[in-house]
Formats: sequence, structure tokens, C-alpha cells
Amino acid sequence: MEKFLKNIFSSSLPQIAGIITNFILPPLIIAQYGSEINGLISTSRVILGYIALVGAGISSAVTQSLYAPVSKGDDWTVKGMLHAASNMFNRYGLIYIFIMLVVSVFYPLFIKNFNQHFLVMLLLIVMSLSSISEFFAIGRCRALLYAHQKVYITSIIQSLGTLVGLLLAYILLQLKVNIVIVQFALSMAYVSRAFLLIWYIDKHYPQYHDFKQVPPISQAVRKRKNALVHQLAGLVVMGTQTAILTFLIGLDAASIYAVYNIIFAGVQSLCNSLNTSITPFLGKEYALHSIDKLRAMYNCLEYVYFCLVAFTYSVTMVMLLPFISLYTKKADINYEYPIFAALFTYVSSFYVLKIISSSLINAAGYFKETQGRAIIEASATLILSVLFTHCFGLIGVLIGTGIALGWRCIDSIWYANKYILKQPNLRSFFRASFVYFSITLACIFVQRNIITCDSYLAWVKTSCLISMEVLAFLLFISLLFEYKTWRVLVYYVRYRKLLNNVKTGNDPEFANSDK
Repeated sequence: MEKFLKNIFSSSLPQIAGIITNFILPPLIIAQYGSEINGLISTSRVILGYIALVGAGISSAVTQSLYAPVSKGDDWTVKGMLHAASNMFNRYGLIYIFIMLVVSVFYPLFIKNFNQHFLVMLLLIVMSLSSISEFFAIGRCRALLYAHQKVYITSIIQSLGTLVGLLLAYILLQLKVNIVIVQFALSMAYVSRAFLLIWYIDKHYPQYHDFKQVPPISQAVRKRKNALVHQLAGLVVMGTQTAILTFLIGLDAASIYAVYNIIFAGVQSLCNSLNTSITPFLGKEYALHSIDKLRAMYNCLEYVYFCLVAFTYSVTMVMLLPFISLYTKKADINYEYPIFAALFTYVSSFYVLKIISSSLINAAGYFKETQGRAIIEASATLILSVLFTHCFGLIGVLIGTGIALGWRCIDSIWYANKYILKQPNLRSFFRASFVYFSITLACIFVQRNIITCDSYLAWVKTSCLISMEVLAFLLFISLLFEYKTWRVLVYYVRYRKLLNNVKTGNDPEFANSDK
């Protein structure tokens, strides 16, 4: 229980640090360098993410493989798996460096209406340093700590790196240095995390220090290719939009999308923090074949998570445009598009609603069984986004993405319940419907009420008022339709037995919760 609480509270720290960074830096970059540079940075980040896919799937596959030996205290197997993971990370790290250098030479030639080719090349190189550290150190360290249910360690270290990078970048921006130097400072702060993670593991897990002395166990990465498909699909689904807008419309459109995406990426990361913290516990229960305990745990967590999504996105729908107005008041182009804001809210909510079921699927290792679905989602996103962008311009990219994400959201919930938890889907779909009912009410409210804020303080005050109203509404509906789940949740939170002492077979509360 102690690890669970630490994971819950600390997993939001990187998201908060990221939100703070995205709140401060992009407006400064736009004001000093213009929207084109901001769009260039966003697009370059997406491209580097694509290149990093050469090593995608390794960390997910290794983490899932480590759950069982770590739970059983089998240090020999853990070291063998770490050896295999390290070899693969190093190999693909070198491939990443080679591809990145090639792309940095040719990519600038394809940017529409932008002639600073050398600047683009340097940005790609310095921004890639963070991914290089992922390959050669951070990836295997994070997999080991996740398997040991110590998500909070990586969260704290990541938060420190992000905040240090923010401080360095802010100072450099005040000195009005070249944007390449600013990005280099951000990358080096990220790289520093690798040294902290290695130090922590050497100190607290000395039994793994000589992992290279044990023959590599290839089982650790046997699901890597299947996990790769999922990570590739995820990047296509959530990472192609700025590139599509850059090539089909221009960097200004990419900058508009990037500004909205900063906000929703922050909201998504806060929702995802809960799943990051509980996935190791779900993986452990599945590895130990505790299906009853897994089912009971998941049902309570799904309820809490869906309520969190309903609250977060309802408030976001209402307060988004007032924030955009303040955030971009010094920008050189218009960023306020009501229809775009509403569509972005729905599309992002599709993504976050499927996170908890996708986390269960990944924790259980069902990479191969669901890779076909991931390919369909990615293909539909890419094809429909390009098609609708041609037809409708800026909002088209959201329409295409939303159709693909909506289908995948329904499919992931259905698959997790039927094939892993082996229980009916009705309750999960009812909860999802409740989320969209809440968001739609918020959308109607926005159409009928124009909210303006002349300062961030006024925005915070209005947000607090809206949050209390939304919270009161959600509590009323939850007590009305989910009273039994409330009883189960309150009971186990009160006695601190939600994860460690659940005895489903002898517990009438949990027995009733599944009916």
C-alpha cells in the first residue's frame, strides 16, 4: 500500500513539471522567435519521435517480462533479462544516431516556405540528445524500477530534470540567445536523469550491478516486435497531426495545433499519471494469476479514473478558450477557434478513456493479440486526417483523428473486459457514456455563456468556481448510479486494504461489486 500511495502522488509530478514548462516556454519562444519557430520545434519533436521508433517496444516488453521474476525474487533471471535489454537498447541506439543524422540533412529541404536549413539541422541534432540517453541508460533503468513498483523514483527524477531544464531555458531566453542553445540546455537537463537513475539502482539494487556477467535471456525482449507495433501506432495516432499540418497548410497551422496540444497533453498526462502508477500492480496480479483480485482492483480503479476524466474534461471544455486568449495575447497570429477547441476536447477524451484498458492489456502482455487493432487505428488516423485536412483545413486533422480514436476507445474497453477480466462490458460502457454526457453539457454551457478573463488570477478564480459546480454534479450522478462501487471503494480506502489485503472469495462487498 505504501508503494501504491507513493506512486499515485508522485506520478503526477512530471506532468505538473511539464505543464509548468509548457505554460512558460512556448509563449516566450513565440514572442521572441515567432510562431514559425514554435511550429518548427513542435514538428521536429514529432520527427525525432518517429526516428526513436527504431527502439520502440523494448522497454514495454522488458517491463512486462520482469514482473514475474521480480515478484518471485529470481535475481538470476532478472539480471539475464537486463543483459538482453541492455544489448538491444545499445544496438538500436546506434541505429537511431545514424538515422537522425541522415534525416537532419534532408528534412530541411522539404519544409514549406522556410529557408533556414542549417538551423533546422542543428535543432534536430541537439533535440535528439534526450532520446540518445533513453537508449543507452534510462530505458533499462526505468523498466527495472517499474517492475519493482517504484514508479515514484523515476517520477521524481524526471520532474527534477524538467524543472532544471526550464530554469536554464528561461535564463537563456532572457539573454536572447539562439534557439539552438536553448534547446541544447533542455536536452542536457534531460540527459542528467540518466546519471541519477544509474546511481539509485547501484545503491539500492547492488545485486543487479553485475548483470552483464549473466548470459542474456532473450525472453525479456521476445515481445519487443509486438510492443513496437503498439508504440508505432500510438505515435501515428497522437504525433502525426503537426507534421500533416506543416506539409499541407504551413508552420502557422502547426503552431496553432501545438498550442492547443500543449494544454491537452498536460491534461492527458495528469489522467495518465494514475495509470502509470497502478500498471505495475496490475501486472503483478496478472503475473501471479490473481484474476479475482485483478478484476476487483480494476473495477474500482476504472470507476475512479472515469470520474477523473469526466471532471477534468468538463472543466477543460468550459475554461479552454479563456485560457487560450490569455496564453496567446502577444502572438502574431490568431489562436482562438471555438469549433477547434470543442473538437480537440472530444478527441483528447477518446484517447484518455482508453488508457486504463490499454494499460491492462499491456500489463498482461497481450501485445501480439491486439497489434492488428493498433495497425487499423494508426492507418485510419493517418488516412482520414490527410483526407479531412484537404477537405476542411485545420479542423480536418481533428475529425480524422477523432474517428479513429473513438473506434479504438470502444474496442480497447471491450477487449480488456472480455479477454482479460472475463466480465461483461455493460458497466464500463455506461461509465464512458456518463463521461461524454458530462462533456456535452459543458459544451452546451460554453455555447450559451461567453466567459472572459482579463488575467490569469481571474481565470483561476473562475476555474475554481466551475470546478466546484462540475464536482457537485458528478458526485450526485455517481452516488445515484454507482452507489455499490462507492461502498466498496470507501470501505477499502478506509481500512487501507485496496491492494494488499483483498480477499475476494471471502468478501461480500467485492463479490457484490461485480454483479
